[in-house]
Amino acid sequence: MKNTVAPFIASASLADTPFNIVFQGNSNKQVGKIVIDKDKVTFSGDFDSAAQVFVEHIAKHWSQQWKNLEKRANEFDRFMDAMDTAKEALAAGTPLDLESLFKGEMASAMFATMFAGEFVRSGARNYLELGYNVPEVGEFTVTIQRKEGKTPGERIAELEAVVDQRNRARSKEE
Repeated sequence: MKNTVAPFIASASLADTPFNIVFQGNSNKQVGKIVIDKDKVTFSGDFDSAAQVFVEHIAKHWSQQWKNLEKRANEFDRFMDAMDTAKEALAAGTPLDLESLFKGEMASAMFATMFAGEFVRSGARNYLELGYNVPEVGEFTVTIQRKEGKTPGERIAELEAVVDQRNRARSKEE
């Protein structure tokens, strides 16, 4: 039995009572009606048919979103399982190639997005260092730098060259 919900709302707001919700199948035959009248809620009709119409409508309406959410949840579970496996392998001294676990896509994309987000949130313009502690192996510093940008060391070297150039020019003047 294929039914859809065709709600009929008799009032414009809850202040206008009664508030009616009508459930009807494809044959436009009413199978159930909920009436909200001030503090009283009543139902009339066939409970089973009305429930079936309502559930089928909700399932049809939300099924694609549920499928998408389920797919994302499954991907997250797969990722978390891989991370647990990677931690165990790292602790055993045999680190895994995470890119091979995710067909060369997910891990790099996730890390790149995460690091870019950290870069933007920090207000950095060119270069950012992040510190991490991985209990299995110790502390790490991850450096994020714009491809076209310069490292702090390169910028310091440029400034030192300018200072040296000015000092040489002053020495010649004296």
